[in-house]
Amino acid sequence: MSFIFYYKLFLFIHARKRVIRTSSDDKDWLREILMTLESFISTFIVALLPAFLISLSLYAIRVIKGPSITDMVLAIDCVTYDLCFLMGLLSILFKIGFLMVAALALALWAYVLDVYVAKYLEAREVGD
Repeated sequence: MSFIFYYKLFLFIHARKRVIRTSSDDKDWLREILMTLESFISTFIVALLPAFLISLSLYAIRVIKGPSITDMVLAIDCVTYDLCFLMGLLSILFKIGFLMVAALALALWAYVLDVYVAKYLEAREVGD
């Protein structure tokens, strides 16, 4: 289920409790929404961690035993983008914006790796 579903459910439940609000009530309402988002993300990370570790081990096997360079590069890309996704979730959970910047930089490095491998496979030389 998506965050939008939970958000609409939250709004529906609290719509019955609405009375004339003051500005402090609006802040409390926003604080409740953010707490709900944090609990959803933390639950999502805990549920996702075993699958992430299994996929990481399968990718490591593909990097080591890959029959071709393209298989190895694809496995490295999958590891990189999985780490970027996890770093993005942790950035939201811990409210650290720098993790999102680091995830973006890691994704760009993976893209550069793809470009250089493609250039190597095409011309069998790495250079300019």
